[in-house]
Amino acid sequence: MKLPLTDRELEVLVFMKDFHRENDQLPPACTEIARRFGKQPTTAVYWAMQLEKKGWITKNAVGKYRFVRDEELAGLGARGGVQG
Repeated sequence: MKLPLTDRELEVLVFMKDFHRENDQLPPACTEIARRFGKQPTTAVYWAMQLEKKGWITKNAVGKYRFVRDEELAGLGARGGVQG
């Protein structure tokens, strides 16, 4: 079961999904997330940890983030938040 996201966490998740789609299925590094939102990389690490803790992303065997596959995540639109 996924926990609800804050507005910022949702923005980060949508950015991660868009980046993944636009960059040959590569996930963004925390430095790229931080740059996008004008924050320090440690803040991006925190956001990623929160998304993982809340069940929206996981880490694969080599430590890269991947998305949990389900209908809720599929409803996230390109830079548009949740579409329904």
